[in-house]
Amino acid sequence: MPQRDCHPSTPSDEVNEELAYLDGHCIPFYLTDALSRLAEKRPENSLRFVRDHVLTGTNVVGRDLAYILATPRNRLAFADRLADALDPVADREFGADDLLGVIDLLADGLPRDFVRLCVQLARLSASTSARSNDDGNDGLPSPTQPPPSQPEPADPAEPGPRAVVAARRFLPVFRRALFFFEFLKASSTCFDAASAATASAGRRDHGRSPAAAASAGKGAQVPMTEEARAQVEARFAEGLAAALADKS
Repeated sequence: MPQRDCHPSTPSDEVNEELAYLDGHCIPFYLTDALSRLAEKRPENSLRFVRDHVLTGTNVVGRDLAYILATPRNRLAFADRLADALDPVADREFGADDLLGVIDLLADGLPRDFVRLCVQLARLSASTSARSNDDGNDGLPSPTQPPPSQPEPADPAEPGPRAVVAARRFLPVFRRALFFFEFLKASSTCFDAASAATASAGRRDHGRSPAAAASAGKGAQVPMTEEARAQVEARFAEGLAAALADKS
């Protein structure tokens, strides 16, 4: 006698599987958005409008940050639209404010700090590549290497307003960073909190000798100097640049 299926599929199970498939590919999201824009703009060729809206990536132009971050496809599409805008000047160098001005023409709400971080990471990536080509290694200092006797004339980790980077180096970093936007935002928030705590400890122990600060309480630590904190920030940015490069 053949065994009966103890868990036969039901119509509701099949519907749930179909909905899960559609949701997994963001189909309801894109169709709902396309129909909404269609009713708003009322183009002559409605089917072509829906097709182009869904398939060409132009749907991200003129939208806010929440819409761009809504799906992985939107993030990559926006990076592609920015690449199209900067392609004629790909070899020119821009600062974060200049790049943000171009981005603001395409969308609203992208944080300035995020663009500055992308500039910083792109500069570090370029510096790392140059060191790798010169030294034949991965571009990062080896723990066994002695420190250089002279500081580098320009710090690639400098995120200030004067820091510039070629558009062709900025765009790949921006593309990866936008894809991992939440991770970078959380990492920056954690690092800012740690930096604030370190600065607070430095103010509290101002005027004490390192030995006195270390013995002020059980487990007390000597706060980092500004130079040490700058080195940690640079290494943090280098780690992010390396992590993003691995994802490409």
